[in-house]
Amino acid sequence: MRSRTLLWIVALWLTACSHAPPAPSYREIQDTLTVLEQNHPEIAERLTYGNSVNGNELTALRIARKPLRASAKSVLIIGAIHGDEYMNIVDRLGGWLLSVSDEPWMHGFLDAGHRIYLVPIANPDGFENWRNRRLKPRRNNANRVDLNRDFDVISYGEPRLTQPETRGLIELLDRETASLHLIMSYHCCAGALAYPGGHYKLNMAEEDKQRHIEIARELHRILWGDIKTGDWKSVVDYTGKGVAIDYFYERYRALSFLYEGIFDEQRLFPHHAKAWQYLLSRVVGEQ
Repeated sequence: MRSRTLLWIVALWLTACSHAPPAPSYREIQDTLTVLEQNHPEIAERLTYGNSVNGNELTALRIARKPLRASAKSVLIIGAIHGDEYMNIVDRLGGWLLSVSDEPWMHGFLDAGHRIYLVPIANPDGFENWRNRRLKPRRNNANRVDLNRDFDVISYGEPRLTQPETRGLIELLDRETASLHLIMSYHCCAGALAYPGGHYKLNMAEEDKQRHIEIARELHRILWGDIKTGDWKSVVDYTGKGVAIDYFYERYRALSFLYEGIFDEQRLFPHHAKAWQYLLSRVVGEQ
């Protein structure tokens, strides 16, 4: 019985590691953001917003023309809030977006004064444990807290933001006076696209629901055409409070999506590039 249990544990560990694309270290990802800032000083700035439980510097990249416009719409892109769900997508998006900054659609987005906040790795401690195959928290942070259940549950009146990683991100957005219009949180590996609805008290206005459904249908077509779409409860088949997309919808009434990739999602980066061309063009067009 003990040997069978051990085999089961090893099998789970191997399964958890099996989707892993080649992963740079967290430090290498931070250094890449610094290089992007140096190469595009007119529109790119590396921002820090505190330190993780284990002392890793928390870093984001802001893409926007300077000086910043206070009333501009902001887009937030989050990667690896679960440390073992890295897909080699979000950490490539910053460089790609800057490389196409002179394309008419991206030019229009920047000229309108809109901003992008890109967080390649939101849970660096879990990410580094996963990348180095350590038997320590990977999905959760170093305090063993699921960061995607640590956002304020506004409709229930439950303040959370108990962890430096979540609290620091919200404090950064508050300092930046970022008026969020769209947020995408990247996960792995269920093959789904979810919009807000992680608990029963979240009531989405019908107009907002239809906007989410319309975008989800278009992303379904662009990405790979076989992803499950729906509100968070219907996609994951259970309820949960403190989810990032619920928080950002309730606080900002932002278009909020959680994307669940597949095991080899990194090969689909060109599809994600097309998806972001569609999404940012839509942000410009919406009133």
